Amino acid sequence: MWVSKLQLENFRNFTALQVDLLPGTNIIHGDNANGKTNFIEALCFCATGKSIRANHDKELINFNAEESHLQAVVCLDDYWDLGGNYQNIAGFSENLGYVDKIGENVDNLAEFGGIGNVENGQNREISQNAEKSQNMGKTAENAKNPKNFAENLETAEKSQNMGKFAENAENPKNFMENAKIAEKSQNTGKFAENAENPQNFVENVEILGNNMKNRETSQTVQKRRIDVHLFRDGKKKGFAIDHIPLKKLSELFGSMLVVVFTPENLQIVKGGPAERRAFVDLEICQLNGVYYHALRQYYQALRQRNNLLKSIAKDRKLRETLEIWDVPLCENGAVIMAHRAAFIDELGALATELHAAITGGKERLNMTYKPQIIGGIDEYHDRLKRNTERDIILGSTSAGIQKDDILFKIDGTDARTYASQGQQRTAALAVKLAEIALIKQRTRRKPILLLDDVISELDEHRQNFLFRNIGELQTVITCTGVEDVLRKVSGNIIRVENGRFYGKKRG
Repeated sequence: MWVSKLQLENFRNFTALQVDLLPGTNIIHGDNANGKTNFIEALCFCATGKSIRANHDKELINFNAEESHLQAVVCLDDYWDLGGNYQNIAGFSENLGYVDKIGENVDNLAEFGGIGNVENGQNREISQNAEKSQNMGKTAENAKNPKNFAENLETAEKSQNMGKFAENAENPKNFMENAKIAEKSQNTGKFAENAENPQNFVENVEILGNNMKNRETSQTVQKRRIDVHLFRDGKKKGFAIDHIPLKKLSELFGSMLVVVFTPENLQIVKGGPAERRAFVDLEICQLNGVYYHALRQYYQALRQRNNLLKSIAKDRKLRETLEIWDVPLCENGAVIMAHRAAFIDELGALATELHAAITGGKERLNMTYKPQIIGGIDEYHDRLKRNTERDIILGSTSAGIQKDDILFKIDGTDARTYASQGQQRTAALAVKLAEIALIKQRTRRKPILLLDDVISELDEHRQNFLFRNIGELQTVITCTGVEDVLRKVSGNIIRVENGRFYGKKRG
């Protein structure tokens, strides 16, 4: 997936902004304090409903306004999501699993069925090359009759790779390739009329080609519009997808998948447990609405329990009501622990592989989930009971998922304590790349990568590894020096100054 447009009104330092983004790399550059990170924050907020910096939503609203509106248009492009090579005929089979060079060198229409002259000089039937095509069954039967040209093209409509019409239109020898790339046309009405005359071959091709000039109007590109409304006066923030209001925030998750990489993320190994929990919670929420619901219910109950603990210190009779909040803590806590354990197992396995690739196999990274309470609901309940007196004294709950942590080890040694800064950054990079891989595995979609001023924090080797592994994603990079980034990757260049975006060109 990729974002084609972001529109902001009274968000941070943007009073009114509309930016068109492209698939691939978008480089936003400018001096500090001009709005680059605000732009990244807006994209992330549209995806998650949460700020990557602010504790309160009202902090996101422009000082001179009472409300703010964000709008993102997300493209769910099957071509892009399946491999990023939607314009590459040669990558057709690899990306889609359909037909690969099924008859690239066919010399005449009669050989359309595949009993012809193919590149390797051997005769092959079309069925051998089209095993995953969904609607090619009648091709061989119709191939020997040019009158069935229209039917052949109709049965080829499940193919998903268009692009070389102009080049092939004048040459009937490319009939086979044109048929393959003719899949998603919406205007085949004149095929029947033209089918009996092979001279109308070019006209048929043009009918298809004209419908594919704009890729975004193709049936393969689905768009969804995400709207966010923020209010300063305490009103509940509002979300809508395709103009339909969402009843709860969990309905937003998954509609726009993002991976955010900031300089602060480089501290995920060295920082405190709260930072690591926040990282894990954000990513699981994007992938699982059940997790978000359990997390929300848990922290609502936790706040109520902590308030009650403070009241019990003044009135011991209230202790009998503590069980009211212990139950939701135990039930939701057990759900959260199970999801965290599964997520970290999957993420850790991917991070270990990527870390080995970055280091050339010289070091081994391991991630381990460290829950404070080991077990399920019963163990959770027992721990709360044992800690009751202590909790009353402290005025807060001392045990639970709010105390969980993730342990990073490099070659069996605690990376937080003993790893060098370079080793910690390598581990953080591996984790972020693993996050991308995990989202792709679970959703079969490619997330949008947001790199906020992080390139300058990585050395040459890590920069090269990062760019080699993100080429298939839409990436939004913010930086101060665009020249340094352009040495690594070309992209759509946008300059930002005082909350305004200028000049868009291909670098």
